[in-house]
Amino acid sequence: MSAWQSLPMRYLSIADSPTTVIRARLARRFRDRLRGLMGASEPPAFGEGLLLVPGGAIHTFGLCFPIAVIHLDGNRRVLARHGNVPPRRILFAPRRTRCCLEMRADDGEWLRPGCQLIEEALSP
Repeated sequence: MSAWQSLPMRYLSIADSPTTVIRARLARRFRDRLRGLMGASEPPAFGEGLLLVPGGAIHTFGLCFPIAVIHLDGNRRVLARHGNVPPRRILFAPRRTRCCLEMRADDGEWLRPGCQLIEEALSP
């Protein structure tokens, strides 16, 4: 089990489509955000990700797979989605970014700028 998989789980749904749920591990501490998905041998499963709070610029150093990065504002509204970010890159955040969601590179195409994520009260 990678270190990121031991972080607490949050369930996020899209405001316009509450049946679509993303299981996101929450990284709030500096060390957890810095490590991110480093050390994982494979990307998260479909529909899973890592939510970095607060989030801004991210790096993909130490990864052996590409990821998708979704930048969110304070209301968890999508500001930008960057798919297929390869290893060993730095990605700067758009203005007003408050958190970032890291997912597998071929997941989250439906997260378009403007759509809003809502935290669900689901039990694991």
